[in-house]
Amino acid sequence: HFDIVLLNAGKLITEYGTNKDGVESMLATHHLGHAYLFELLTPMLLRSPGEVRVVITGSAAHLYTYHEGLRYNVTADTFSEWLAYGNSKLANILYTRELSARLEEKYPGKFVVNTAHPGCVATHFSVANFYLPHFIAYNTTEGAMPLLLPAVGKNITGDGYYLPVGYRGDWQKDSAYWWTCNDTMRNEF
Repeated sequence: HFDIVLLNAGKLITEYGTNKDGVESMLATHHLGHAYLFELLTPMLLRSPGEVRVVITGSAAHLYTYHEGLRYNVTADTFSEWLAYGNSKLANILYTRELSARLEEKYPGKFVVNTAHPGCVATHFSVANFYLPHFIAYNTTEGAMPLLLPAVGKNITGDGYYLPVGYRGDWQKDSAYWWTCNDTMRNEF
């Protein structure tokens, strides 16, 4: 049986490509593949005794995506490696919120679903894609904390967004903050 499911992928693909179904490669890899895997695992997870923790890897890159928000129809003409990467991570966050709500409604107390953003971790991925030297990034132990805390921590609730080094963000506070920022910008411009 499974107690914990970690849905983790993070690969920056620099050239436009699609999967066999025509979906942009990063959205297919980071999001749709994991959503489908979770769907396939769900019957087995329901038979597992006790609570099942689900952690989906997010990224602060979700803030840097296409101006209209989540885009399912990225084409070669509209492709930007960083916007597409952010798009895939935004999909993960929105999926986490909806999955958490739906599972709690249908199977109360069975699933605890969260997103975790590991931060910039000193791995080949961060050095190759962000050009950051290892000394300014989190080490791999620190980078694992945001994923491990919602996976094995005590008193963890669902619908959360865990930030680097295991800090839980506040959706409502963050949403209110961004709404305030939008109002401020609207008034100034």
